[in-house]
Amino acid sequence: MTGFLWFRENAVDLFGVKSETGETTATWESAAQNDMVNSEDVVSTRLYFVNASLQRVTFSSSVGVSLPCPAGGAPHAVLRWYLATGDDIYDVPHIRHVHANGTLQLYPFSPSAFNSFIHDNDYFCTAENQAGKIRSPSIRVKAVFREPYTVRVADQRSMRGNVAVFKCLIPSAVQEYVSVVSWEKDTVSIVPGNRFFLTSYGALYISDVQKEDALSTYRCITKHKYSGETRQSNGARLSVLDPTESPPSVMDSFQSGEVQVGRSIELPCIASGYPNPTIRWLKDGRPLPADSRWTRRLTGLTISDLRLEDSGNYICEVTNSFGSKEVTGHLNVIGEDSGKEIGGGRGGIVALAQCPPPPLIARWSFYLPAIVHGGICRSLVSAAGSTSRKLLSSCLIKKPLRVTLSPKNLKTGISSTVILSCAVQGSPHFTVSWFRNTEPVLPDQHFSIQGAHNETLFITAAQKRHSGAYQCFATRKGQTAQDFSIILLEDGTPRIVFSFSERVVAPGEPFSLMCTAKGAPPPTISWTLDDEPIARDSAHRASQYTLSDGSTVSHVNVSNPQIRDGGVYRCAARNSAGSAEYQARINVRGPPSIRAMRNITAVAGRNTFINCRVIGYPYYSIKWYKDGMLLPDNHRQVVYENGTLKLSDVQKGMDEGAYLCSVLIQPQLSISQTVYVTVKVPPLIQPFDFPPTSIGKLMYIACVGVVRRHAHSDNLAKRRPGDCVRHLWRHH
Repeated sequence: MTGFLWFRENAVDLFGVKSETGETTATWESAAQNDMVNSEDVVSTRLYFVNASLQRVTFSSSVGVSLPCPAGGAPHAVLRWYLATGDDIYDVPHIRHVHANGTLQLYPFSPSAFNSFIHDNDYFCTAENQAGKIRSPSIRVKAVFREPYTVRVADQRSMRGNVAVFKCLIPSAVQEYVSVVSWEKDTVSIVPGNRFFLTSYGALYISDVQKEDALSTYRCITKHKYSGETRQSNGARLSVLDPTESPPSVMDSFQSGEVQVGRSIELPCIASGYPNPTIRWLKDGRPLPADSRWTRRLTGLTISDLRLEDSGNYICEVTNSFGSKEVTGHLNVIGEDSGKEIGGGRGGIVALAQCPPPPLIARWSFYLPAIVHGGICRSLVSAAGSTSRKLLSSCLIKKPLRVTLSPKNLKTGISSTVILSCAVQGSPHFTVSWFRNTEPVLPDQHFSIQGAHNETLFITAAQKRHSGAYQCFATRKGQTAQDFSIILLEDGTPRIVFSFSERVVAPGEPFSLMCTAKGAPPPTISWTLDDEPIARDSAHRASQYTLSDGSTVSHVNVSNPQIRDGGVYRCAARNSAGSAEYQARINVRGPPSIRAMRNITAVAGRNTFINCRVIGYPYYSIKWYKDGMLLPDNHRQVVYENGTLKLSDVQKGMDEGAYLCSVLIQPQLSISQTVYVTVKVPPLIQPFDFPPTSIGKLMYIACVGVVRRHAHSDNLAKRRPGDCVRHLWRHH
């Protein structure tokens, strides 16, 4: 909601400055938005807002103000203040200072030291740490001068037995800051009750006027919201007349407006005349229904515990034998979650602000002196003859803006597509702007902004430099709301974070293997047994799911294993950024044998793994031979306990050939299988340059691909047909 927030006295050191009277001398106007991010969000985002809805601070020039940065971070964030233009804030001795904790302080100043760039300007604060950088909405900081003013009360006339109404007249220049706090009768404070009533907007009612009421003087006492100064009006007198026959005259009236369900409201209707007017209330042209929630009082009609069906047109008819008048207004009762553009929002008005009866002219409108929860109240009076008139008024109360940016936090891999959606509630009339680390987002090859209201931000082929804090700001006249999201783009190559270990099982003994991998985007996991996809049938089942942290978990369950289900099981995690693998041998007891082994093609300069496809258990050992020589015979070869041979940095001349896997199954008995490894050497492209040329000229560039005889050899083979591809370029 938009309104004035008064902070507790023990919080003034942070959020305001006390005057000598102990009153807070600054008011803070905020829009209804989540003011505090909960601790769980803070930990995950590492940036947060303490009061993201703060939009206006008004303070007295004679007192000054201290304004903490609405943003923060965990761990510690660097806090900085800026003008809305983006200019850095600098210290001005004895005028403006930014403390080390990020608090902006404006000191008391004299009118001659006023500077609009300092004392009447828009500011914003940023918080920055390794997660990114966020900025608060612009905050209007305005100083109110201690200027002389007077309040007065006009003399009134009333017939004996009627009602008298006194109103405190406050100069328009200070109406926004000055309010009535009490009334005095002959210098003694009036205690409401008996025949004296004080209204919520500061008027004094005297009912059943008596002759002795003319012997007193009546004064209003006002107080300045920011300076705390009080003023006393002049003493006004009441002329009490003897009753004379006259038509009704409306002394005070109600106005139209919107109020939330469950609230209470008072519709004033005060009139004088002789004989004393009778008052009749109508709703939608019919007498009020019998309901204990509706109470007729001297001051008007009070409705408590409002319901949706209480909405309608209300008429107060005042009538005596010499004429009649009526007051008309529309009451709209809205639900808590009403999505209308015009609405009270949470904490809507409890009683409608009152508009004093304006001069009776053909057509006239004016603004009320006070802000009512972000809305503007207007009253309109139309003349309808000499004996009747209608007072028509309305109070437009805007439902506050609310912004939700989703996803709230996102960790994903480079080259992925990121979509941020900004949902705005409260009004269809708003503009949306996007920021990354407090800088405006401009469309380019990576960024695009789409939607009827620019509510969707696309980041295509996202790069690591695109990480940071993204904010969506929704703005309409007088209101701004925002939400932010932390985007972390990282090398999302999968990694295995949990795996299974080698084991021995008996035939028919079920076993389950689990493999967990992380990556961005979340990887998918596939399974092989001795380099062959695992059969999918009733005895072999695989499952896969993704956890909330982005981890992918996969299981393989073998319900009735046989000897053929033994071997090297491998889980491979893959996504767009790369892949990772893990393998371990599962041995099923039974007579050992070696599956048929397929020949392998390796790429020069890369690593290659060769599995000896042994099934059955137990066996004594697995050994590898090449050209009759036991491996390993150099530092690039490793034989693991499970019988896997690793060839690192494969070289064509040394590693190509036949490899023999020998399994010792009894002390003097071995079985073996041979596999042939072919090594392919990738081509190279010779470097080329762009020669100097002129606009409009043809340019000849040769792109030459050559093939090495052997890996790690600097001798190049002769060029073959097709090795050289030539391109013609025209430089425009």
